[in-house]
Amino acid sequence: MDHSRADGDGSRVLHYAVLGLVALVVVSPALSAKPKDDYPLSNYPMFATNKDPKTTISQAVAIAPDQLTVLGPRFVGTDEVLQARTTIVRAVRGKAGEAQALCAEIATRVAGKSDLAAATHVEIRTVTHDSLVYFGQGDEKPLALTTHARCPVKRAP
Repeated sequence: MDHSRADGDGSRVLHYAVLGLVALVVVSPALSAKPKDDYPLSNYPMFATNKDPKTTISQAVAIAPDQLTVLGPRFVGTDEVLQARTTIVRAVRGKAGEAQALCAEIATRVAGKSDLAAATHVEIRTVTHDSLVYFGQGDEKPLALTTHARCPVKRAP
């Protein structure tokens, strides 16, 4: 097989030039001054840049004399975590009384659960945690806490 023709017509140089250009395009996002996520190439800035370690979450909690239980999505009326989150956030940001109405609805569900028999109140609240301290050191004390609604858990005698 004679390769002299392929070498002599400059196609090898063209192949190396195209290969070099493709390599440069692939590496270019990493060389940019400001990370960006763009089609068709991405340097995944959501993983490459530092994020604020503070996390703010709106949640429903059952309060007993000796414990606090963060309630799952079923208490909010769904099996979906994101739908529950949206329902709570909308109640918190909504018109006056929406958070209180949601709190009462959740308290009714809590009253029917034997594993939460000690719960006396339900709260709809927003907490801010330092994620690094929360997960790294196990310190669950929030940096900030705002209670939007508090209602009693009423059980049938």
